Amino acid sequence: MIRVFLLLTILFLVSCAKHEPLVDSRGKSEANIEGDMNRYHDDLFSCQQLVDNNTNDFVDATRVVYNNFRWRVLWLSPKLETSKDYINNCMAGRGYSIIK
Repeated sequence: MIRVFLLLTILFLVSCAKHEPLVDSRGKSEANIEGDMNRYHDDLFSCQQLVDNNTNDFVDATRVVYNNFRWRVLWLSPKLETSKDYINNCMAGRGYSIIK
């Protein structure tokens, strides 16, 4: 019973955290040749809102827990994408160089 409670608590805490990607502000990609950072906050909030509207917090938290325990099967199981990955992909698609 204590393990279930602890697991649920961890799942809820993980799902509450907002992810803000670490962006190389001087980095350039093919979509953002000028390296323009004027629209960064608007793009970030748009990506976060898009991901929040299309993902489930509980499912995302279980994916995070699953990814953290993949080492038990020697990383043979595929990594599941989480909301953090979706936000990073969205920002990369808008031309930002994502470091982490």
